[in-house]
Order: sequence, then C-alpha cells, then structure tokens
Amino acid sequence: MFKFKEYFRPSLYAAMYTGALVQAAVGMANLMSEQVILAFSSCPDETGAAALAKALVEEGLVACVSRLPAMQSTYVWDGVLKDEAEVLLIIKTVASMLPALTARLLQLHPYDLPELVTIAVNGGNEPYLAWVRGCATAKDLKR
Repeated sequence: MFKFKEYFRPSLYAAMYTGALVQAAVGMANLMSEQVILAFSSCPDETGAAALAKALVEEGLVACVSRLPAMQSTYVWDGVLKDEAEVLLIIKTVASMLPALTARLLQLHPYDLPELVTIAVNGGNEPYLAWVRGCATAKDLKR
C-alpha cells in the first residue's frame, strides 16, 4: 500500500508547496497588472468621442478605442428622465493602466460624471491580447 508520508518527507513537501504558492502569487500579481480589460464610456457626440479616443491612444494609455455611434441611453439625471443619443467607446487596455486612464478620462471628458466601467477579458485571440498588452504602455507614439 502506498503511504504518502513515507514517500514525501513533510518538510520537503512543505517547502515545495510554499515555493509553489509564492510563485503562484507572483504570477497572479503579474497577470493582474497585464490583465487585458475592456472599459466602456459614453460621449454626447462623435466629435468629442473621436477627440477622446485619439488622446487616449496617442498617450499610450490604451491600445484601441472603438466608437459605436447612434446609441440611445435612457437614465435619470437630476431627477429628470432623459433619453439621449450618445456614442459608446469600447476601450482596450490593461488593468495596470486603469488609474492613469481614469485620471485622463476625467480630465478630458465633457460630462460632469463620465461613465467608466470595466470588465476583465478572460480569453480570446492571444496574439491580439499580446498586441493590446504591448500597446498600452503609457509611452507617447514615435513620430
């Protein structure tokens, strides 16, 4: 009969397990900072949306911003029901860039309270995800 404790010395097993946990924690920290995310924000018009998208990409905060025009949003603002046309921005970046992205979006956005919500990308075309990771570096474009 196989006896686990006789086959693995407890101290060696504990050291191996602890080392694996440390490696996993370091790996998770790296994954979290390089986690590709999608951020969503809405703008009141195409001109403002285009200017915001261009600034975020040029400044290296994001890899790409897709603009979807003719979105209709229904919401309550200052106690009044609104139904407004907006442009939806789908922003591709990495989690480590979120604080800088948030700060810059708040500076540039025309709304008093701009939408910015994110979701993690849990899979996809890995070469594309690698491209997103490589582009979102907070470095200005080479001109």
